[in-house]
Amino acid sequence: MNRIILIGLHLVSLVLLGFGLVLDVLKIDITTTLFIDINLFNESRSVLGTLHSLWDSENYLPFLLIFLFGIIIPVAKSLIIFYILLNENAGAGWRNLVKKSSKSHNSCNFSTLSYLQI
Repeated sequence: MNRIILIGLHLVSLVLLGFGLVLDVLKIDITTTLFIDINLFNESRSVLGTLHSLWDSENYLPFLLIFLFGIIIPVAKSLIIFYILLNENAGAGWRNLVKKSSKSHNSCNFSTLSYLQI
């Protein structure tokens, strides 16, 4: 029963990660007031929109860092956690890998890690 609940919670976390990637998370609004309000710049961006903009402007290092730590590592970690949850005979090496990677991503898998330590 615990395993089913953890899989459900993990699926919810993946859906929320998807929303976090496609919904606007950055809003820049620059206005000035002389005699009237003048809007100089107004832009909203999502993580994927920011990645697209960085790639188009040839800023490859920030693109790589955001892509790696914002998309690749969370998805890879999720696949490993699904493997551990679905396979009862998962080795301790996989569990240690998840524990070590969770030191930097602390909140999304707390319940899963608590279950794995039992």
